[in-house]
Amino acid sequence: MVPGAAPGVLAILEAARRLGDAFVARELEWTLAAAELAGAGRCDVNEALLAWLEREAAAAELSVLSLNSPVAVDRALARAGLARRVAWVLGRGDVRPKPDPQGLELLLARHGAMPDEMLFVGDSATDEVCAAAAGVPFLHVSEIGTRWHRPGLGAAAA
Repeated sequence: MVPGAAPGVLAILEAARRLGDAFVARELEWTLAAAELAGAGRCDVNEALLAWLEREAAAAELSVLSLNSPVAVDRALARAGLARRVAWVLGRGDVRPKPDPQGLELLLARHGAMPDEMLFVGDSATDEVCAAAAGVPFLHVSEIGTRWHRPGLGAAAA
């Protein structure tokens, strides 16, 4: 939700936490979460992914594992019309960050599923490493396709 800048900012945030600088970590987290929340309120929606979910996973219980703040993820899901379809959202601060598999392992437990019963749809090498570490099959979103749409403005291809 803060494209491009997030990995560097997240590294600084993690460093502040590791060094025990609670003030810097808290201030940085609030600033980052506010930017993500604002971005989630105006983000584009991948119509190709939504169509794929309807076709291939209409009955599946969905979850989200994100490096973004859970509140921003919730807002983006609402914008995409997926809020009621998603059972669990794990975001920054809920579990160790990807590629650590802790988040996927927690989602497996919450769903009562085995790794081969889950599919991680992601958009980065970090997502793929996380899935492999948890033993969960991975599908890159580019294999599904991208057809971006800004709610209220019409469709735009990417």
